[in-house]
Amino acid sequence: MDAGERLRDLQRIEKLRELNKDPKWVNTDLYRLLYRRGLYTSAYEKLKSKPGNMTPGSDEATLDGYSLDEVDKVISSLRDETYRPEPSRVIYIPKPNGKKRR
Repeated sequence: MDAGERLRDLQRIEKLRELNKDPKWVNTDLYRLLYRRGLYTSAYEKLKSKPGNMTPGSDEATLDGYSLDEVDKVISSLRDETYRPEPSRVIYIPKPNGKKRR
């Protein structure tokens, strides 16, 4: 992916953010945005330097396992409609009042 393509992806995301401010606007093309490799690389760039980025998720995976091959597999499965997300693990966190939250 070249810098120009990445810039265009970021501009497109920014344009969608602006359009979404209008409650009358309906995005009918959101799913296709998930086909853009730049969306994933931009998200990775934003997350990688944050504290806790190497904390394993519920599937024990960390960001160091991220690769463009993985991104391409996700995009391919989205295109052919075979993508199935891993189920999330629910953890109940105790609150001071004795109740629990998700």
